[in-house]
Amino acid sequence: MKLKLPLCIFMVFGCSLQLLAQETNYKFENYGNRSVLLLGNVTGSVNDLGLTYYNPSRLALAKNTTFTINAKAYDYSRIRLNNNVGPEDAAIRSKNFDGIPSMVAGTFKFKGEQFAYSSFSKFRNSINLNYDTPFKEADIVAAVEGDEMYSTRIKLNNAVKDEWVGITWAKSLNDRLSIGVSGFFSIYRNSGGTALGNTVMYGENRVAYFNEEISYSQESYGLFWKIGASYRGKGVDFGMTMTLPYWELLSNSRYGYNKVISGVGSGSDQSVIAGFKDLDATRKQPFGIAVGAGVPLGKSMLHLNVEWFNGLKNYSRFAVPEFDISDTETLSPEFYQDLKSVVNFGAGAEIYIRHNLNAYASFSTDFSAERESANFFDLSSSNGSLINMGDDFLHMAAGFDYSLKWGRIILGCTYANGSSEYTTSLNLLGTFLGATNETSKLDYTRWRFVVGIEVPFFDNIIPIKKDEEKDDEP
Repeated sequence: MKLKLPLCIFMVFGCSLQLLAQETNYKFENYGNRSVLLLGNVTGSVNDLGLTYYNPSRLALAKNTTFTINAKAYDYSRIRLNNNVGPEDAAIRSKNFDGIPSMVAGTFKFKGEQFAYSSFSKFRNSINLNYDTPFKEADIVAAVEGDEMYSTRIKLNNAVKDEWVGITWAKSLNDRLSIGVSGFFSIYRNSGGTALGNTVMYGENRVAYFNEEISYSQESYGLFWKIGASYRGKGVDFGMTMTLPYWELLSNSRYGYNKVISGVGSGSDQSVIAGFKDLDATRKQPFGIAVGAGVPLGKSMLHLNVEWFNGLKNYSRFAVPEFDISDTETLSPEFYQDLKSVVNFGAGAEIYIRHNLNAYASFSTDFSAERESANFFDLSSSNGSLINMGDDFLHMAAGFDYSLKWGRIILGCTYANGSSEYTTSLNLLGTFLGATNETSKLDYTRWRFVVGIEVPFFDNIIPIKKDEEKDDEP
């Protein structure tokens, strides 16, 4: 008895894998109060404590010992995955509004050398998607005449956390040239799962039930290094930062599988439970170079930035030992990654309005490093299935920085949008569900609202160059 459910089954895996792909959108997050409003286009001109990430050499230009906490940011994100296979209303939607963690950083001197410390979330994302259909009527059981009633439930969840804690050192080689190094300890965890359930009523009060649940997690602990150099020209500031490949110290992963098929006839019912712990795992991040410039325009400044990351050849993040899912079928899931090199560029304007008020406007590209046919996690069979992965995002931001005698107020927002199409061929439940070979489109939108107050001793630690003829203006 073969069931032909008109379901976009591949949505379960296409969306889960997409959530992982945002780790390889290298411009998806930004750090530092003003650097957030400039979308990180500050390699050559960063003037807040976001320098620990963007260019550690700029620390040598700091005039004061400071401590700062990022402006509070509130994140609103929306995901819609359209199903082009099933009913017109077959789409998965998710909306989320929440606060995001701040960056904490400070500077200090030790034996005459300039240092900084910082702690921030390099990447944090948690998304849960649910899709339920009411009972619908269709002829999906070939062995039974007439229509049957069926209902489907899909659950998706994915959570990624990458927390960084680091120390930065910088030194001026002369009046114009400085160098610096940042070392960060990374605490990384990626966990998620999918659940697919189908209930079919057919024949004389007969009910068939299909359920498949998968869970996985990967943890990694290691080091990132950033090496920066800065040059202060007569009219322009230049900077370059190298991001060295990730140095992994410890990692492990887990995988769980649960499958139930019942009510389909004698000899066809199935129950499979499998779990694996302490699997060998590997996390890699590629080498990158960023270059930038800060160009003073009177009392305003134009920030320019270009960033390149190398690709990574196909490698296995972790693999699960082969196990039986029926008398004739086995499963051996593999979670692997294949990254291409990418180049991103952007620009930001820091616009002088009056002595205590600046405006910001910026944009940045954010191309995905995922290859066009990157198969991250084949959960349906021992053979690979092609999944068209990865979103290209465009980021935009605007805001204000208002200084008062008692402190500084920072207000602004950022916007990100991307979409992608997926193509796959999956047969999740053996012979009971027909394989699909269709496309689905995922749309992702994010608004981030920045609201912050800084007390008086929080200040630009690196003064912005100004037109000498206008320095005396109020």
